[in-house]
Amino acid sequence: ELLRTQLPCLAGMKKSQRKKYEFRIAPNLKVTARSAYLTEQHKMPTTIKEAYQFHPETGEKLRDGNGELMTSPTRLLTEHFDDEDNIVPYDNRTDAYRYGSDLIPVGKMDLL
Repeated sequence: ELLRTQLPCLAGMKKSQRKKYEFRIAPNLKVTARSAYLTEQHKMPTTIKEAYQFHPETGEKLRDGNGELMTSPTRLLTEHFDDEDNIVPYDNRTDAYRYGSDLIPVGKMDLL
């Protein structure tokens, strides 16, 4: 019972991580035993999308004082246009939810 309290629970482990062995204590004495790989979750850093900076006249990649390539973070810019190809300001936009094949507009006051 002491060993059971010191080992972590195997309920969430995949069966491929568990193995069954015949543990031989003496030539005529065998005990069936199970072992499992105890793994831990490893957190990788998230990737950041960046773009290389180029010289406007020569088109060569810019380098900083250490000789490393200079990058700038990328952004997603979404613009909406009306029927006359004018940009719609953010304040005049509204959300819409799909109901079948139709879009139902929902304003900020409708969600209260």
